[in-house]
Amino acid sequence: MGTRCYIICGFRVFSKYRLLKKSNARRIWKRLEKFKRKYYKGEMTRAEVVQSLEGWLAYAEFANSYKFRKRVVARFNELFAI
Repeated sequence: MGTRCYIICGFRVFSKYRLLKKSNARRIWKRLEKFKRKYYKGEMTRAEVVQSLEGWLAYAEFANSYKFRKRVVARFNELFAI
């Protein structure tokens, strides 16, 4: 019998841990690319990008996603280096 999980508020909830839904994990990569395009066109400031990313990171913190969040922040730092 497989492990049972429930989908609740964008998380896959198992008996002992929570993970992000795969679609939410894929979506953040696309959002970073969209933010990059808007930033370099001048449609978005770095502060707005940071604010949006911090909101997503706060959401992702509710899941067991430490390494994934670390990779997202590393990618952000590559795209939006100061």
